[in-house]
Amino acid sequence: MTEEVELGQPHTLRCEVIFDVEEKSSRKVQWFMYFGGDIQKMTLLHMEQAQEKQMFPKVEVTQKSIIKEVTPQHLKHTYICFASNAVGNDNVTIKLQKKMQVKWPSLVGYPFACFLLVAGLGIIVHVKWLELQLIFRSHFGKLDGEEKQFDIFVSYVWTVPSAEEANGLSPSSKPYTETGGCKSNKKMQSSEGPIEKLLPQVLEDQWGYRVCLLERDILPGGAYTNDVVLTINSSRMLICVLSTEYFANSNAVFVLESGVKALLQKSAPKMLLIWTGGTSSSFIQPEPPLPKLVQRALKVLPSLQTSTDTSPTAIRSFWTSLQKAMPAHGARLASQDI
Repeated sequence: MTEEVELGQPHTLRCEVIFDVEEKSSRKVQWFMYFGGDIQKMTLLHMEQAQEKQMFPKVEVTQKSIIKEVTPQHLKHTYICFASNAVGNDNVTIKLQKKMQVKWPSLVGYPFACFLLVAGLGIIVHVKWLELQLIFRSHFGKLDGEEKQFDIFVSYVWTVPSAEEANGLSPSSKPYTETGGCKSNKKMQSSEGPIEKLLPQVLEDQWGYRVCLLERDILPGGAYTNDVVLTINSSRMLICVLSTEYFANSNAVFVLESGVKALLQKSAPKMLLIWTGGTSSSFIQPEPPLPKLVQRALKVLPSLQTSTDTSPTAIRSFWTSLQKAMPAHGARLASQDI
């Protein structure tokens, strides 16, 4: 037989033998131990007082030997319970085996860890739900089939022109042709201007989009907030040209915030941010602080960064990226160079 034991714990060797009742008792039950398979060198173990239970015409004898503390050495020993009387004798051999302990803390810990994982994911999703919605609607949302008054609503605040802000982009030359090629340096250098001036011209005059500019296309005298909301809902896409001056202008920030709110609706327009003058979402610290909704949206909305590099490659890269971000239908690209 094999009995499982725990190291460092006590263990009781228990032997139960049933004898026939004898007129003169000769029954004997003993525990022996030997090591290394040499049965000739058995050692008698210390035993408790034998207990007898009368079951006429039988008698049951229980003999115990207690190991006070199980050590690895005990696992190498062989234990024999030897029973004898006047009729004959019998024995049983026992080996001790280390008990495979079930790690209850782990079994309990796995469900608890799973619970913490699910709860943690739930908290993250709850906290980041707004960002997740904006990401999904920005990258995977589809424009509805409703006809809009404008293709692009461009929102910007004029900045002081400089050589860096000009970016070498020419309003009178075509920066990105129908075939995706970059025009010659001669045509690209015909004139320069800030992105706030170039963008509407390129979108409208060269790419054929219906562009809306607040100062040009919205009649004066109306309620500004209503005009902004109606214009956003009447456009297929909102482009915000972001700069330090933009964030310092409460009206411009209102346009941006209204665009984010519209994006969270089912029939939302697309949004694109164009960062200028070295600004980015990680460095802007306007006064007063931006609304929380805008701060969170700036981190996840699709965006482009104008480069201070005036090389043809950098210019072409910006306009190519902008072209790809435009709505897939509704654009009427110029068929020939201007």
